[in-house]
Amino acid sequence: MTSLHIDWHCVCGDGPASHYTTEKGEQCYGWCQQTDKDCAGQGYRPIEHAYYPYAWTPMIEAIGTDSERWPKHYTIDLSSDYQVVRDLDESDEFIWVVREMGTHLYPLKYLPTDVHGFIRQALQYHERNHEVAHVFHWTGETLERIDWSKARSLVRAGAPVPA
Repeated sequence: MTSLHIDWHCVCGDGPASHYTTEKGEQCYGWCQQTDKDCAGQGYRPIEHAYYPYAWTPMIEAIGTDSERWPKHYTIDLSSDYQVVRDLDESDEFIWVVREMGTHLYPLKYLPTDVHGFIRQALQYHERNHEVAHVFHWTGETLERIDWSKARSLVRAGAPVPA
């Protein structure tokens, strides 16, 4: 079994890099200040992540092992992915783009309301700028490695029909 370091979000919503220990105590310099999630001297408190949603284990297995693992940087993206997958239904399909410098997860259930084509445009951007990215499709049962052509076809199939 290999280990994986993930920079988990704090319950305030900010990453661990926003939290510091100072001579005056714990400080958070993130977006939570003066909101209802303000750390207020409580320090970094990682989100609960002991529950493994249906797709999480296949996702962790898919990103590789120690020396070959992606992402190598911006592992806080995995914390974001975890939170999205945790809140989806098991059968909700998604496309997951894994790059050396982070990840992007696109739930396909949002395609019918994606009238501005954000998901389509995001995938086009990634394909154009990150050809070597690993692209996966959660079918609702399994995580499959796919190519950019298959990703485009999945998005086209679920996208709204232009008026």
